[in-house]
Amino acid sequence: EGVRCEYFNALSSGTGKPSVYGPVNMEDALAVSSDAYFYRIGEKMFEASKDRQLLANQVRLFGFGVDTGIELPYEFDGRVPSSELKAELIDKGVLDDGEARNFLVGDNVQLSIGQGLLAATPLQLANAYSTIANDGFLYQPHVVGAIYRGGVPDSTTPGLVDLSAVEPLTSFDDPDLIRQIDMPSTVRLPIIAGLQRVVRGDGVTYPSTFYHATTGQYLFENYDSIDIVGKTGTAQGSRSKPWFDSSVFAAFSVDQTKPYTVVSYLEKSGYGSKAAAPLVKCLFEALGSQIQIDDVALSDPLDQAVLVPALPNQLPETPTCSINPRFDSIRD
Repeated sequence: EGVRCEYFNALSSGTGKPSVYGPVNMEDALAVSSDAYFYRIGEKMFEASKDRQLLANQVRLFGFGVDTGIELPYEFDGRVPSSELKAELIDKGVLDDGEARNFLVGDNVQLSIGQGLLAATPLQLANAYSTIANDGFLYQPHVVGAIYRGGVPDSTTPGLVDLSAVEPLTSFDDPDLIRQIDMPSTVRLPIIAGLQRVVRGDGVTYPSTFYHATTGQYLFENYDSIDIVGKTGTAQGSRSKPWFDSSVFAAFSVDQTKPYTVVSYLEKSGYGSKAAAPLVKCLFEALGSQIQIDDVALSDPLDQAVLVPALPNQLPETPTCSINPRFDSIRD
């Protein structure tokens, strides 16, 4: 209809204006978190399919929009945008009456950066990142995969799991395999490279003398534990007000001997690099035995008859691993 869209990146903390990265490819865009790059991808994918669901269908392949099947109650299946979903949310009063009931290009543009009408659980996000780590194999997660050495039944002594007894996966003929996604190396490897640059750098230089660091580069500059790749994220809240922003970071190990995926989601904590990423960094340092953690202790049984909330625990001293040089600390 002659309306022209202009895409802008997130605001730069230094200038208060949208960041400008110059010409970028997908690896660059992942490294510095260029929203505008993925907005354009969302627009092109919308135009490339008659039912406008090309991007949404790809998102569903990674396990979004359905239960993972984990052995936990009350699992939320999330949402993947569609015209039917928009109409349902309008009828329920979640969206304003003035919203168009059909799926529009703007909806797909927002979906391209994981926002808008998309809703996902941290577990779904962890499963999707694990699928990339597993060369496109999407598995059903479990609370417990196997118990190799247990404690005494009905005892207060916790059982110990001997992780050294876990055999490496040698075949994909697994009953818990949900699907195999076609991810050729020409698609997967640039994604891995972009996620690696988020953690290790380099960023981009634009204009010719201005260096834009990657979103996790300063946080991980002294990191010396399990080799990981990851991505910062910001889950915007009600009406995109900054004080509603929730902090997200997802990462997985590229060390096949330590196959871990960790996702942190901290409500109303700002950009992903400010709160969630430091927490994931600390967890991987603990997994890599770089920092000491307390021994595992059994929690107290839940007394369902008590209606008074527990008193807050004394906050521990901020661990060094959580400090991001761009900010004062994880507490900000």
